[in-house]
Amino acid sequence: MILSSHRFPLLLLALLAIILSVNSLAQAQEQYGTLISKKQIAAPFLMFDKADTNVFFVRDQTNMDIRITAKAPELQCFLVNHLQGDLRVRYAIYQNESTGHAVRTNYLLELVSLSTGDNLKEWPAKELADTTAFRIHHEKLAEYFKHPTIQGQ
Repeated sequence: MILSSHRFPLLLLALLAIILSVNSLAQAQEQYGTLISKKQIAAPFLMFDKADTNVFFVRDQTNMDIRITAKAPELQCFLVNHLQGDLRVRYAIYQNESTGHAVRTNYLLELVSLSTGDNLKEWPAKELADTTAFRIHHEKLAEYFKHPTIQGQ
């Protein structure tokens, strides 16, 4: 069967997307271990890890604090500007046993504000499009880090 010229670019793009997603999964597994499961919860942001602001805590409906690791631009600004209300947090649980004992890492896949609909993926573009909002958001971020608090206490 000969591929028509208008379908070939679509097939090529689909193949590229599959390769990139497999490569991304392989990199995460190499860094964090074996994928155990994926979860989605509605939970409020509590606080950042004291040693690393790419790690934060949320509290699920069972009142359990969950430590989430993320590598995303504007993560801190997004969380500080969505202190009120729940977030939809989708994360993958990885387990690594290379050190001789099991270490689990909860790695962020998606973060969305349930009250505003803001999405972490789109947050940097939203801020770039509105310089006034950018200034207000980053002032709030600076104020938060002057006096960090644990939310929900």
